[in-house]
Amino acid sequence: MLAAGTSAAAAVALPQLSKASAPSSRVAIVRCRDYTTFQGQLSSAFDQIGGIEKLVRGKTVALKLNLTGNPAKFPLTPELPYRTDGATVASTVHLLARAGARRVRLIESFFSGSAGSDAMGALRSRRRGYQYLGTIVEWENVQNLGNYKQYVRLKVPWGGYMYPAYYINPAYTKCDVYASLSKLKNHWIAGVTMSMKNNFGNTPCSLYGGDCGSSGNENPTKERGDVLHSGTTKAPAGVDAELHPDSPRDPGYRVPRILVDQVGIRPIDLAIVDGVETVRGGEGPWLKGGVERMTPGVIVVGRNPVAPTR
Repeated sequence: MLAAGTSAAAAVALPQLSKASAPSSRVAIVRCRDYTTFQGQLSSAFDQIGGIEKLVRGKTVALKLNLTGNPAKFPLTPELPYRTDGATVASTVHLLARAGARRVRLIESFFSGSAGSDAMGALRSRRRGYQYLGTIVEWENVQNLGNYKQYVRLKVPWGGYMYPAYYINPAYTKCDVYASLSKLKNHWIAGVTMSMKNNFGNTPCSLYGGDCGSSGNENPTKERGDVLHSGTTKAPAGVDAELHPDSPRDPGYRVPRILVDQVGIRPIDLAIVDGVETVRGGEGPWLKGGVERMTPGVIVVGRNPVAPTR
């Protein structure tokens, strides 16, 4: 993703992208034709990577979903399965509980900042409610501060490609295990969106949204495009400024770098990619030209989110 540049990039002095060998990590790819068999196939995938009991037993697991778009557009239409399916959430939570997880916290960025219970209800499994899955299940909207008093500032370990640090909701750090439950689909900038791209939504729109203002906005109504994608709007005072303000204002340049920074500040401990039913042509139906339904019929699971993309 970081290999592609632009002609404008050559005109500015920028640091060389670091190169490092990723630790080897087993990736399980299992066949799953429909969601009625998702739980059993996901369990098999967990077994193939060595199990998850040691990872989650007695722990609080934060499970990042992919519920892109306005929650007012629920329920999910079966014609365009571009969001996390409720059956995958129920199955994943049940398997985490069976492996000994003490609590599972479902996290996602929703408009408005007060959204949560409605979204939770919209995701209820066709077969059971979350309260019967064998562990404590909570919902956390990370679009703003929510239940917390202050954001957490996380430094990028290597200094950052776009920003030296990012401020995020404490739900990402007040957990023992961070898991990503993403969809296998295209993205208009990144090309593909899976576990790593799912981290891009970790940045709260209250600080990185287009209407963040000079001091932040706890009730944001705009996405991150102006601040992160195009860099035409600065983040609020007190939030780290970008490292290279003279770099290209091109989303194709900026998004991959921010994406890698995001995975650096909050590494993914368990990556689950739902490729049972999905779309291609983009990440949602709002894109020009629309998206097309497809059924790859697979689940991809691993501990290193980079490994499935290699």
